[in-house]
Amino acid sequence: MDTWARLSRLLDERPDPRLLERMFTPEEASILARAAAGEAIEPSQYESAQELYLSGYLDVGDGTYSLCPWRDVLYQFLLSPRYARLPRAERTAFQRHFLERNYRRFRAAEKEIFRVLPAGGTLDHIDTHFIVPYSVASEVLAQAKQVAVIDCVCRVTADNCQKPRDVCLVLGDATDYYLKRGLGRALDQAEAQRVLARAAEAGLVHCTDNPAMRTPSRVICNCCACCCCFVRGLKEEGLSRTIAASGYVAVTDASGCDACGACVERCIFDAREVVGDAVRLIPGRCLGCGQCVLACPTGAVRLEPGRPG
Repeated sequence: MDTWARLSRLLDERPDPRLLERMFTPEEASILARAAAGEAIEPSQYESAQELYLSGYLDVGDGTYSLCPWRDVLYQFLLSPRYARLPRAERTAFQRHFLERNYRRFRAAEKEIFRVLPAGGTLDHIDTHFIVPYSVASEVLAQAKQVAVIDCVCRVTADNCQKPRDVCLVLGDATDYYLKRGLGRALDQAEAQRVLARAAEAGLVHCTDNPAMRTPSRVICNCCACCCCFVRGLKEEGLSRTIAASGYVAVTDASGCDACGACVERCIFDAREVVGDAVRLIPGRCLGCGQCVLACPTGAVRLEPGRPG
């Protein structure tokens, strides 16, 4: 058995050894396998082991190294310069693995994993405190005592568009993991709110943990249609337990709509279409993100409480 095959057998999810061969040198794979098996690191490997620890692939407890779970190892690699240096053709296997791994998780989920948050300014006409507190993304963000920004692992991995990458916001105690490994940058609230606004302006949809109100939100992702594993799982695979609706739905005032199609172009869920001289909402697709409200040049679209029908 070669070093990468042994490492694969020792990892919790048993990834394809061919992925590991692209990720690690033979010496690195040997060190990681030894750590996973509880074996002592050779003295000649101490320096390399320390580098793997500092890079986030190994953990330390009681003076010994242990291998991090495959999810952590994978994400650490995808967000590192190592992945960026791979030829584009070699990234395909990682892109496929990343999607398939997440799709398995979505299929096993008992409820939607994420929940859409309306963009700031799209609920100004509603007194949201009588409906659900902190329902707008900016208000969810404002509750976080610590915030860090990281690159979107979906866009880094897929590399299908030029949308902003440095817009994923990690909240609360979850920031410790990313800051410790050098994957994120700490932000104050003003900086974090500017990142959120920049994401909305770029047409990205805010999503957070579901349910956001019963446990502290750990993240606000800002999703696109071509890279986000959640949106792709919903649209391409029909996996319904990916993203829950925000609790709002887009309503169009026909008298103010000139059927320009700006809202249709902006909607990443393909929930709107131009039919003749009007815009039609496609039943069941609107998740209430508010991007159509931001895009409408005449102000004819608004969000109202409701569910996809």
